[in-house]
Amino acid sequence: MLSASVASMAQLVPPDFVIRETELKSVLSFIANTHGHSQTTFTNNVVDPVDLAFDQVYDQEIEAKAKANHTKDYEISGFGDYAA
Repeated sequence: MLSASVASMAQLVPPDFVIRETELKSVLSFIANTHGHSQTTFTNNVVDPVDLAFDQVYDQEIEAKAKANHTKDYEISGFGDYAA
């Protein structure tokens, strides 16, 4: 199902890259290292997002960081601020 979604979206805007779950740790380490973060630590202590309320993971600071880091996506897709 996910690959169909990626393929559909790629018809409009091709992804910069696709990371497979099995490659996630090594690819994220590579990305961190190329941006000056020499120490990367991954943990298996992951909280299921279903167990969190939206306001526990979202605020205006997060919105601003998302816009700053994903400017191209915001412009191409016409994203705006999240409106509750």
